[in-house]
Amino acid sequence: MKRHFRALQQMISENKGYQINGIAESDIANALAHNEISNTHCELELYHFAPYYKGDNIPKLLEEKTANPNTQNKSAVERIIPVLQFRGAFRALNVFYYYIKVIGVLISVLQRDWDIVHVHAADKIGFVAAVIKPYFRFQLWLTEHWAIFGQEVPDAYEKRGWWFRFSYQFMWKRVDWAASISGQLYESMCSILGRSVERVNLENVLDDAFLDAIEKPLGFHPQKTPGFRFLHVSNGEDRKNVPFLIEAFVRFKSVNTEAELILIGSTTHTQYAHINGVTALGGLPLRELAAYYQNCDALLLVSDAENAPCVILEALCFGLPVIVTQVGSIAQMCGVHNSIQIPPFQTHEEKAEKIHQALLEYSLKNQTFDSMQIQQRALEKYHPNVVAHVLLRAYENQ
Repeated sequence: MKRHFRALQQMISENKGYQINGIAESDIANALAHNEISNTHCELELYHFAPYYKGDNIPKLLEEKTANPNTQNKSAVERIIPVLQFRGAFRALNVFYYYIKVIGVLISVLQRDWDIVHVHAADKIGFVAAVIKPYFRFQLWLTEHWAIFGQEVPDAYEKRGWWFRFSYQFMWKRVDWAASISGQLYESMCSILGRSVERVNLENVLDDAFLDAIEKPLGFHPQKTPGFRFLHVSNGEDRKNVPFLIEAFVRFKSVNTEAELILIGSTTHTQYAHINGVTALGGLPLRELAAYYQNCDALLLVSDAENAPCVILEALCFGLPVIVTQVGSIAQMCGVHNSIQIPPFQTHEEKAEKIHQALLEYSLKNQTFDSMQIQQRALEKYHPNVVAHVLLRAYENQ
């Protein structure tokens, strides 16, 4: 959600004369960006609850990221709430302490009659908001990205512990609007959680940090060989199928000898660095990642489960075609004009072969992809201004 609210900040601050009532945003994602809605007729408060352990320097780091209250727009306030967690014998107290902290902050905030509480990563803060909702007058909005609903993943909702399932279902019963980035995810949640709620169709959004790179060339350009250069960006977890991707690429490179594969996003990728043609990198700042989007030929994302991945929309906004599996809402993001699509895998044994066939298909069709058309269509859908407008209008209409 930080991308959505950063986009909203930009639209309002340049503005555009939109007027809405008070909105409270509670965000417990692991990272924080300053997001702002600012004009004289609207207010936004963004709360980030950040767990840390004694001895960590996280509170200091978070304090450094907090906007100066003397310069911050009074209509848009950002609060960072460090939450101490314990190790060892006192570990059992962590959940209890976390909930006490969140309850205290949220009750204090809601004394000022907010109209909307919009929660993200809602298994904790969403439960608290749902518990106290009868005592205040606000609409509860939820945005979820998790691929744990309706997909075969090790941490699927049905496999979670009783408290997670109870708290999430309790929260869902009191949600007024689901601002969902994925139709498939929304439908799965309604089915599994046993209740249909109103939906705002909210696309995922391009991070505004990429806009400069899209509009003008960057100074840094990874050295390019004449062959195909493929890019894979992920955290490297099992469902991303990186080992099968490597196996398929090795077969492809045996014929297309100048082909390259660049792996970005996880230190686990380094185990493949010794393979001829493979470059393995960890996480990169977005400006450096943009350079790879600009200088690769196609993105590869061949997962067993996804929702609406940011890396796909990022690649499309740079004009790259994508080679993807038809899982989650990927089929809604991709078409024949911008992708090679692989049906969902049925067995592990077939994965490398199907990925290899997709690489071969790309090698035959790569000249048919219109990079400018891919980019234009993607920006019309995922540009921050476009998505911010949808979210703002959704708030206005409540």
